[in-house]
Amino acid sequence: MRRTLDVRPDEILEWIILLNNNVHKVATRTLNVGDWPIAYMIQMVERLAKKELLTPSEVSKLKTIRGYDVMTKNSYYGTDFKKVALRIDSLLSNADAEDGTVVPYSALPGDDFGDALADRIQTLEVDEAGNWHRMISNPFLAQIILQLPGLLGKNFRGLARLARLGTVVKQKSVQKKVADLVAKKAEAAGLTPIQLEERVVPKYGLTAGEKTVAFEDYILKITLQGIGKVAQSWIRPDGGTQKTKPKFVGEKEALKTKLNKVKAEITAMKKVLTAQRDRIDRLFAEDLEWPLAEIEEYYVAHPLLCAIASKYIWIVGGTSAIWHDSAWQDINGEPVDTNDATTVRLWHPVDATIDDVMAWRTRLSELGIVQPTKQAFREVYLLTDAERRTDVYSNRMAAHMLKQHQMSTLMAARGWKYQNMGWYDDGLDDQWATREFTTSDLAGEFLIHHTGWSDDNQTPAGQYIYVGTDQLRFTRNGKAVTCEDVPKRIFSETMREADLFVGVASVGNDPAWHDRGPTPEARDYWQHFSFGKLDNFAATRKEVLESLLPRLKIRDAAHIDGKFLFVDGKLNTYKIHLGSSNIMMAPGDRYLCIVAGGVKKGSGNVTLPFEGDARLSMIISKALMLAEDDKITDPVITSQLRC
Repeated sequence: MRRTLDVRPDEILEWIILLNNNVHKVATRTLNVGDWPIAYMIQMVERLAKKELLTPSEVSKLKTIRGYDVMTKNSYYGTDFKKVALRIDSLLSNADAEDGTVVPYSALPGDDFGDALADRIQTLEVDEAGNWHRMISNPFLAQIILQLPGLLGKNFRGLARLARLGTVVKQKSVQKKVADLVAKKAEAAGLTPIQLEERVVPKYGLTAGEKTVAFEDYILKITLQGIGKVAQSWIRPDGGTQKTKPKFVGEKEALKTKLNKVKAEITAMKKVLTAQRDRIDRLFAEDLEWPLAEIEEYYVAHPLLCAIASKYIWIVGGTSAIWHDSAWQDINGEPVDTNDATTVRLWHPVDATIDDVMAWRTRLSELGIVQPTKQAFREVYLLTDAERRTDVYSNRMAAHMLKQHQMSTLMAARGWKYQNMGWYDDGLDDQWATREFTTSDLAGEFLIHHTGWSDDNQTPAGQYIYVGTDQLRFTRNGKAVTCEDVPKRIFSETMREADLFVGVASVGNDPAWHDRGPTPEARDYWQHFSFGKLDNFAATRKEVLESLLPRLKIRDAAHIDGKFLFVDGKLNTYKIHLGSSNIMMAPGDRYLCIVAGGVKKGSGNVTLPFEGDARLSMIISKALMLAEDDKITDPVITSQLRC
């Protein structure tokens, strides 16, 4: 069921008028209302007007918009404006301001306009947010909107909105505009873009990841626990606690409205934390050093970010440490000496010894810390002899078949530049996907090519469904550099991301693809990837699973051998590949097709040491289900078990 926007018609109409009034001040050419999704916006006003009468203010704004010249056009920029005009005329004819006028929704002058627009986009459901993103999906319109004084506001407030908006909108042209504008504003403030991004993270009135909100004599306590995890508890007047809201909160309109605002804020907190986790994860590739005071203010002791930043390992004055109990502690739990000159770096296992890596894994487990992303368990990619021989490129990630749209989505999320290819490219059969770095003039490049298939490899829109991978190289000013000259962090992180694209988007992960590959070569690739050598991600998954297995209820019915998790069920023995999670049944290595929807997700009540590895959870879920294969009722699965 689609959720209705929580706005008054007055606000929607004000957006249209404010945009129109600002256009001619900043545009390099004339921009008309026709560039906007005005038909959708007026339709929303119409929908809302069926519930409540329009106010005099709203009627006045409708008349202003009805007077725009564009309303006389039949079709303009794909919009039938005569139909829009008819809708407005109908609204105006039905409006009766003297009969039951409601209290007007507050207008949105100046900075408030930008606040409302950005905040609405942040709190919408995905399907509704997509409609409003149309307002800035047009590159030219984005240029106009991103220059509106109301959107940017004063000091860092507007830039905070802009930075958050940039994490939501996926259009590459808009992302670039946001990035360019942030860089410009950062330079004007004497900061780097990374420093600016750190300073605009909202605090939401939190203190050390907590806040309280009073509801008469009850108090709602909100506690951030991690990515997507916010605990809520109600404190009664007697000091006791309860999970359910007091009955009187749901009975009083003002309190219901207040609670809805709190819920919307919690949703926004979750989204911002997720975006900040992804931002920090991208910093592993950068050569960054912070003053100690900045790390404490903007990361580990930040009211919001402390929920995740305190779970990372840092290099504090040359000592690896973690922020625990409001102090820096080393790997043994001892305090770390610091002073005003102490600097801090983000710890990376590529720079650490194996002993230190293993010791940190143990220490984090003892503290019960679940890291927001992999750090102590982060995959490391070191230069190989084969790459020394090829010198200026690596073939380590070559010869894979990937689902193009899934791959390009992953690339966009991690800052890679790539344009989906298709038959409309006039014979363009390959492209270098590019990853740039903030603190280096190097760029990582990954060659992606057309597979050569014809009709079986196109969407109805003409884009390729599948693409192949080739060389990965590093360049400086467009010229290839030798792999040995690439800093270890940049080399390892670039390889890791390319491995992520392959590991996630490969057709070998699709359990239903084994008998419908378009060519014999494609089917052979699927077989090789699905049950072949483990990549670095799968190798890490194996290490984690080896430590978790003794704590699972299937510990007596499962064991790990080589590339597989073996599970002894009542009907068969199963081999779950630790890379693809695909399954074979013994004896005979018969393939068992179980799609994701047929498995109840879960990790058997065992806490994983890090977040983000959905396939590890899937493997554990499959193992738990197959250990009790005599209780499976899904006919698609049971028909295969007894073959």
